[in-house]
Formats: sequence, C-alpha cells, structure tokens
Amino acid sequence: GPTPEDMSAFLAELKAAAEVPPVVAPAAAPAATDARVSRHLECATADVTHVMGLRGENVALYEQQSGASIKVAHGVQRRGQPARSRVLLDGPGAAVSHAARVIKEKLDEVKSPRHIQCPRAVIGKVIGRNGDRVKEIQEVTGANVQVDQRSDPCIVEVAGTPAQLTKASDLVVASMEGRYASALGTIADAHATHDRIIDPYREVDRNWYPARDEVGRVYWYHAHTGKTQWQNPYQPA
Repeated sequence: GPTPEDMSAFLAELKAAAEVPPVVAPAAAPAATDARVSRHLECATADVTHVMGLRGENVALYEQQSGASIKVAHGVQRRGQPARSRVLLDGPGAAVSHAARVIKEKLDEVKSPRHIQCPRAVIGKVIGRNGDRVKEIQEVTGANVQVDQRSDPCIVEVAGTPAQLTKASDLVVASMEGRYASALGTIADAHATHDRIIDPYREVDRNWYPARDEVGRVYWYHAHTGKTQWQNPYQPA
C-alpha cells in the first residue's frame, strides 16, 4: 500500500492544483459588421451651398473620401421660417459615420451666431472708440456684431450668412491681433475683384441652391419658391 510519504506527496499535489487559477478562455471578439445604414443631417437651406459647393462639387469629393452616398433633399419652406434641407447619407456604417463627421464640421463653420472669446485687455481694439470699430465691421461685412463684456474673456457674438460670418470673424480676430488695417484691405480687394466678376450677372436671383436627384444628377432648387430646374442659374444660358 502507499506509504505515509506517498500520501503526503499526493496531498501536496492536490493543494498545489487547487491554488492554480483556472484558465478562462478569452471572450470572442464581436463579429465585425459593416452593415448598410441610412441617416440624415438637417441644416438650413442657405448653408447647403457652403457644405456642398456652389455647383455641388463637394458632394463627389465627400463621397470619394468616405465611400458613402450623399444626396440633398430640400424641405418645403413655411411662411416666416427659414428653409430647411436634409443631407441624406447611405452606405456602410463606417462610411456613413465618416461622411457625417465631415459634413458636421462644415456645418459648424457656418453656425450662427458664432462666439469668439476675446481677452478683456484687448477688447477695446475690437470695439474701437465709441464703438466705431464694431460699426465698421458690421457695415463692411453685413454681419451683426455684439460684444458682451461681463466676463473675462469677453464674448464677441457674430451673426449672419456664412460669407458674413467668415469676413466679420476674420476682422474681429485681426483686431485682437493688431492687424485690422491689413485684414480690412484684403476684404476690400476681394470685394473689388468680386464686383468685376459678378457685374454682368448682378441681377441674378441668389436663392438657387444645388441638389442631387436619386441617380446623382445635379439640379437646382429655389429656396423660396420651391421651383427646380436643370440649368445652372448662375451661368448664362
């Protein structure tokens, strides 16, 4: 039969085995999925051109970068309310997420009003003597500029169209950095160039925006009347 030494060795093996933690099989990673999804982003119709490009040229770029299908659907404008549009995204989940992120970033660029933080120490450069600087920025850009000095940093609120936001924001930041005169000159030069180019078409209605139909063809939509057409209204017939 087993000797006392054998029994001691056997009991020692049992004890050692009990102290070894059980081996747990790792949980299986979730199966990768790239299921097709659809979603939409809402935005003001006036912002569509900034996001999609004047002739819809950005759509092809976003589609190429993301792999998602992108279309624009314009809603019916209600009296007294700004026209709204939907950017329709369709494709693999990752592609749609990528396209949505890029488009949201573009929409953030034209979000109105825009708030710019300005240290109290330099807010006088933005306001100007008796508010002359703020008044000039508003006159030059067409944007509405308000200054809240109740905190430090102060808050400069800029509201307007995408183009007005960009110009007014540039002038506000330039004022803070002490380069207002040069920034104002740059905008004045741009206005002069724009006037020379646009003069022949100055009477063209600027409420037309590009969109795409279900097969991807570009057409034009009037934000106020709801009329649609194939001809680019910004080009001579």
